[in-house]
Amino acid sequence: MPVLDLDRNLVMGQLVDISEDGLMALCPEAIDVRINRLYRIQVQLSEECCGGPLTVAVESLWHEPGHEASTHWVGFKIIDIAKEDAERLHQLMQSGS
Repeated sequence: MPVLDLDRNLVMGQLVDISEDGLMALCPEAIDVRINRLYRIQVQLSEECCGGPLTVAVESLWHEPGHEASTHWVGFKIIDIAKEDAERLHQLMQSGS
């Protein structure tokens, strides 16, 4: 599932893992993701399973090289999320999807 950077209007990477507290993405190395920076992102969750895109404000906490050349793993902490999106994310975590 794509992760979009709403401020730069670009695909930041692909969702690897998500929880109620944060998420991890696999990003092309060409996409500059800086540690301790705030991002407004949208995770393109499917309408069928998850009710559609999820918009959150996150802080990048870490990044490290990916297994494939020219990629890196990036960890984000969710710092702001709309109540409705938080409820959807909670339901998603409870369902184990």
